[in-house]
Amino acid sequence: MIYTGITIIAIGIVLLIASFFMKDKLEDLESEIEHLTITTSQDVYQLKKKVKTLEEELLSDSMPDEKYFTEPHNKY
Repeated sequence: MIYTGITIIAIGIVLLIASFFMKDKLEDLESEIEHLTITTSQDVYQLKKKVKTLEEELLSDSMPDEKYFTEPHNKY
């Protein structure tokens, strides 16, 4: 019984020490998620910028010329 208890404690200590030297897979996953978040944010920013540009172009195209209203017209 004592041998079993000592063996279990020794295995636990060895596994605890080994866990410090093993590569952390969670850290890799966090890094990938962070990269994905940054990439997505950049894409969203670029899309918003393009939409704003398109909206401005559409608004400027739909507005009548100012020249038409500022220049005097000859009715004759």
